[in-house]
Amino acid sequence: MFTRVISTLLLSVMIAGCSNPAGNDSKQDSTRKAGEQQAATGKTYGVAQVSKQPGNFIGQKISIEGMVTHICKHGGKRLHLSKSGSDEMIRVRTGKNMSPFEKELEGNTIRVTGIFEEERLDREYLNQLKKGASDGEHHDHHEEEGGEDHGEQADAQQGQVSESYIQELEAKIDNSEKGYISEYWLTAESLTRK
Repeated sequence: MFTRVISTLLLSVMIAGCSNPAGNDSKQDSTRKAGEQQAATGKTYGVAQVSKQPGNFIGQKISIEGMVTHICKHGGKRLHLSKSGSDEMIRVRTGKNMSPFEKELEGNTIRVTGIFEEERLDREYLNQLKKGASDGEHHDHHEEEGGEDHGEQADAQQGQVSESYIQELEAKIDNSEKGYISEYWLTAESLTRK
């Protein structure tokens, strides 16, 4: 019954958004409110549900279930959750009171609960990245992300930021209507194996 009410609410939000193309902000607000109501029910989301509309979950405590496809080799503080057979991915990092992720989790399905956050990569971030690259420093933000086919991040995985990676980020930021690109993270508070 409750699921039917939520489904009806979501359908009405989508219909209202389609009939009011100029009211894009109200559509996003309505969709976000529906997402908040679903999150309050304790629902567990799939990777695809969250990655398709990440803006609906920002700042919320949610649970996401997926397969661990990568665990950071530099301390185990980050992992990637994916849907089996999909390129869609959610980045997860350990919260304040969590131990590093165990390497044995890789390949297993887990449910992670935490706060979903947006990080904005902009010109200021690029300037810091460039400065660090010229100083020979490494940046935690990207050094632990790799492990899959992230050719642009290969040097970053080794604790160095490649010029090609910086140029790629720069092009993405320049081509963004917002003046930044977003990365989304779930900061984990708890983890359960399935």
